[in-house]
Amino acid sequence: MTFGETLKVLRQRNNLKQEQLAKKMGVKQYVISGWEIGRSEPSMKEIFKLADIFKVSTDKLLGRVKLDRYEGDEQLDYMIDLFHALNKSQKKEFVLIMQSICRLMKKEV
Repeated sequence: MTFGETLKVLRQRNNLKQEQLAKKMGVKQYVISGWEIGRSEPSMKEIFKLADIFKVSTDKLLGRVKLDRYEGDEQLDYMIDLFHALNKSQKKEFVLIMQSICRLMKKEV
């Protein structure tokens, strides 16, 4: 899904018209339209503002994480953002820890 498609889906899920989102963003309606059709892209400052408006991570907004995958789970989104910030060895260690936790949880159930 492109950034524009993601933006349109989020806008529609939040029952916002382009004009309403434009007002929240402090831009003209044609700017939102341009982003949605891929004619232009927002600045980093605008990306952060959009993420705040829609209460999603920037990874989700930019399509790095599928939109529907963790819908409504802000804690999981936060954990995913933290995971992306880890270096390669930290990621390996994290995965091993999570695998151990999953094994323990299976034994408890």
